[in-house]
Amino acid sequence: MAMTASYCSPPLAVLASPGRYVQGSGATHRLGTELKRLGIQGPVLFVAGAHARQQLEAIWRSTLPPLGLEPVVQPFGGECTAAEIERLTAAGRRYRVVAVVGAGGGKTIDAARGAAHDLDVPAISAPTLASTDAPCSSRPHTGARAVATRCPRPTDRS
Repeated sequence: MAMTASYCSPPLAVLASPGRYVQGSGATHRLGTELKRLGIQGPVLFVAGAHARQQLEAIWRSTLPPLGLEPVVQPFGGECTAAEIERLTAAGRRYRVVAVVGAGGGKTIDAARGAAHDLDVPAISAPTLASTDAPCSSRPHTGARAVATRCPRPTDRS
């Protein structure tokens, strides 16, 4: 009698992180230079929470146009949901953006990243909280439950 066992290996943990990370005093004023370094030119969708818009929108509007970058600022709706990502994606299509910047906390950056993915354009993270790990993650979290994969159990074969 032969026994054959089939096992499901646990998934590997993979770290996907940004290729470049810039931090420090004045980083917002240098954002245009960083975008240009990435080859980005034209309309850029900025997804921003209320605080980020209040503190940063004037800087974007004054520093980016001289570099050939047009900030298209959209307010973040408060939760990273499929509907919010679809709304931001629609705005990106309407303005024909070439990149998406998420400015704010983790939910904002996740929503921006989701829209960038749907638009097939680069995503740039501009966290306003030191504690957010959004710049270091590669996939948006929409609050949806994770899909569980069932592993087959070992079976006996005669």
